[in-house]
Amino acid sequence: MLAASSLHCSTDHEQLAERPGAAATSSTATGSGGFGGAGVTSHTSTQSSTTGNGGTLQYPRDGKDVLTLVHGLVDADQIALCLGRASEDGPTRFDAPPLPANGLAYGESFTLSEAEELDFENDALELVALAGEFDADADCADNFEHAYWPGRIQEPEPAAGGAAGAAGAGAGLAGAGGAGAVRRPPLRAQVLPTIPANSLVLGRHYVMALAGCMGGPGVVDNGIHCGANFAPHTPSVRALLVPVSRDVQPGRLSFQFLHASAATAQVDVQSVPNMFGSGVHVYLTSRVGFGIIAPKQPYQSYSGEELGIPDGAELVVYAGTANEYREHWRDLAGDDAIADERSYLAILLGPSLGSANADGFNESRVTLLETGLGRDDD
Repeated sequence: MLAASSLHCSTDHEQLAERPGAAATSSTATGSGGFGGAGVTSHTSTQSSTTGNGGTLQYPRDGKDVLTLVHGLVDADQIALCLGRASEDGPTRFDAPPLPANGLAYGESFTLSEAEELDFENDALELVALAGEFDADADCADNFEHAYWPGRIQEPEPAAGGAAGAAGAGAGLAGAGGAGAVRRPPLRAQVLPTIPANSLVLGRHYVMALAGCMGGPGVVDNGIHCGANFAPHTPSVRALLVPVSRDVQPGRLSFQFLHASAATAQVDVQSVPNMFGSGVHVYLTSRVGFGIIAPKQPYQSYSGEELGIPDGAELVVYAGTANEYREHWRDLAGDDAIADERSYLAILLGPSLGSANADGFNESRVTLLETGLGRDDD
């Protein structure tokens, strides 16, 4: 069962809360970022840091405070989130069902606001991620009783055929089968770093993208999918938390990009027109490292028509000539048409860009979020 103590983030929260007297216990700065890139607050289950060279993201107050969470875990088909509720006389309570009720498929997002009885000013936001077969009708505390917690000392059930626990996991990829394969627990859980009270109070839209792997028995990787420093009992989950711009300009598309693929080196991002259609070929941002949002101020040089989106232009993310991801802008948007005077964030998720598909791991994907939610003029 989940321990009563919670894991608190120790990074510098200047990017999230410009409040007096806020002192972080530790922070480190790493990475160089891309052209116009900016650092995001990134967390793991054991550490947190500020990455990038872009400094703080000083977006003006322009609406309600909202938080969108994105499922980018590479070793989980479906996740759900448990929201802790503060208790005056005891530990945090997890006495509500997981959110959302149907869970999140890989690449999907869910937005929290104060409608969930949150008070961003006074309540610390404590979240636990569930991966796998959770009970949507049961409280989170009940789900915790049946979950495997990667990184903790515990004895998993042996796989069919008498396979040993996680310590016996051999080489190869998870889910590949075989007589000695260790199966993944049906439900896994991971505590995410606490977002302190009074952090999400600047009238902005914040995005938290979960990256890396939760791990546990049956999750074996050499860094291609889960990133560096991963082992089955050393999760590489990183929660990348960043405010995004909601600024828009007349007749223009507003675009930013977040690199959330822990196993991928720096990338470039282009918009490439259909060779049989109209549109300009442009670099949207370049040399963007993991955990970086770029450009710091949104790219707003063209309209969707000028980019050739109606004629089949593609968004292309690449890390070398043979390692790229490309998809039509229209397909990224799904059922919603991409429109001018709207703001968007494209997020790269998944394993090392260009890697082959592997059982038990999600593929590379770009998720496109419309970030204007909560903006005053909407």
